[in-house]
Amino acid sequence: MEVRMIHIEISTYCGANCIMCPHHVYDYKGRIMDFDLLKKIVDNCADVGIKHIVYSGIGDAFLDPGLIEKLKYTKSSYPYMSIVMSTTGHIIDFDALKYVDILKFSNYGISKKVFEAVHRGSVDYDKALSNIKKVLEMPDGVRPYTHMQFLVLEENAAEVEQWKAYWDEHQGVDEIWIWKPVTWSGYYDTPGWGVINYSESIPCNRVFNPALQVKVNGKVSICCYDVGNELIIGDLTQNSLDEIIFGGGGNSIVKKLQIVHKNRSFENCEFEACKKCDQILNREHALIYSSQNRKTGATALRSGEEIRYSGLN
Repeated sequence: MEVRMIHIEISTYCGANCIMCPHHVYDYKGRIMDFDLLKKIVDNCADVGIKHIVYSGIGDAFLDPGLIEKLKYTKSSYPYMSIVMSTTGHIIDFDALKYVDILKFSNYGISKKVFEAVHRGSVDYDKALSNIKKVLEMPDGVRPYTHMQFLVLEENAAEVEQWKAYWDEHQGVDEIWIWKPVTWSGYYDTPGWGVINYSESIPCNRVFNPALQVKVNGKVSICCYDVGNELIIGDLTQNSLDEIIFGGGGNSIVKKLQIVHKNRSFENCEFEACKKCDQILNREHALIYSSQNRKTGATALRSGEEIRYSGLN
């Protein structure tokens, strides 16, 4: 396996309760990753040549009280690593942004009513919008590269064009993206994809060129949509990332997954997370709009840089 990007879940606290998110069924809610474990993971990332870290998972990293310490360690130790974060913008530690290369805003409504109906929880439209604007007003060279992302749902579909027009014209936004939602391995009944037709299924890139997800407790999944923790291939409290990727750690599961995906034998396979996942469908049209004319499976990590990766939205 070649691993160029990794997701590290440093917080599973979240102020939102988004209608499409399976946070409510997640086993590891309300946790913060230990700093010593984070340091080990980051060091391991350097050992295996990973250059892109996404501090994201089932939660909001800005709710980690030790966030700045963790970001500072990453950047001071490995300045070549790019750091990506994702948030609603409801809570932002602006002092942390000096360490962040890419900041993705999940923003699923242009009106207060729709925004709060989709994101729910304690997320406040006015506060989120104010924080986003403050980020966009930061001077060049200090402000992270910014993405605005919108998932088209039944609840917000009527606002798509208005949202697009507003953010397309808003000075300071580097890219905007409009997506179809995902099924989260069957935890969300995604409108628009329908029943999976296994005869038309395709292999998912994650099992061949994965962007690993490190859970808040150090367990490593091959898939960032593995909410049920079914695709765990190792544990970083017990082994190194090098041992998990290239040693015997997770190889048996990875090989089984690769056979299933290569043969497209999803219907009768043992991996429920794959059987119920829309990522085994043709998702060429999942990216409805990109202001940079990108295609599904590509993400810009810094201005002018792009890697191929299917786990975008």
